[in-house]
Amino acid sequence: MLFFVVVVSPVVFKALSQDAAARFLRAVFPRLFLAGLFISLAMVMLSLFDKELDLILISCVITAGFAINYLILTPKINKARDAVLSGDEQMEKPFKILHLLSVLIFVVQICLSIFVVVTNTM
Repeated sequence: MLFFVVVVSPVVFKALSQDAAARFLRAVFPRLFLAGLFISLAMVMLSLFDKELDLILISCVITAGFAINYLILTPKINKARDAVLSGDEQMEKPFKILHLLSVLIFVVQICLSIFVVVTNTM
C-alpha cells in the first residue's frame, strides 16, 4: 500500500498523459482494493487464532476499509467522474468528496498496517 502511494502513483502521473493515467488508475485501484480485502481477511483469520483483541479489531477495520472502497466508493467515484467528464458540473463536488473519503480510508489503513507491523516486531 505504501509502495503504491509513494512510488506507483507519482510515476504514473509523471510518465503518462492525464487520460492514460486516469485509465490506468481506474483499472488498478479496484484490483488493489480486492487484493487488500483478501489479504486483510486472512489477517483477521490469523489474528483470531492469536486471540489478541487489538489485532482482531485493527484487522477488521482494515478489512472494512477495503470492502467499503471496493464495493461502495469505487463504483460511485467512477460514476461521478464519468458524469463530470460528460459535462455534468454538479457531480464535481460529490466526486471530490467521495474521492477524499476513499483516500482518507486508505491512509488510515496504511497507518494501522504500519502500527501492526511496528508493534508486532518489537
